[in-house]
Amino acid sequence: PVPEKTEYPVNLDLIKRSLADLRDPIMTYQVYEQLTHDNGRSNQVSYIKALMQQLPLKNYVTLVYIFNFFIDEVIPLSDFNKMTYYNVAVVLAPCLMRSAKNAI
Repeated sequence: PVPEKTEYPVNLDLIKRSLADLRDPIMTYQVYEQLTHDNGRSNQVSYIKALMQQLPLKNYVTLVYIFNFFIDEVIPLSDFNKMTYYNVAVVLAPCLMRSAKNAI
């Protein structure tokens, strides 16, 4: 069943805020720096896989869980919640990774 219209945005916002409020991002500062200085390699699946393998295990497992949740539970309801792949990426990317220069 589709959740109540008022529940869905609140739950997604809670996930987003929880990720954004983490002291250290799920995608480590080192991985962020490599992604932003990749000389165009971030379009290569093998490059992204190699970067993900550099994450600490707890970060990697958490990231896979988050991605699977959105792919399996959120995006299929995009007609209802407007969370397409693109919108999920726009909303989650700043919550999952950030520069150490912007760390509080």
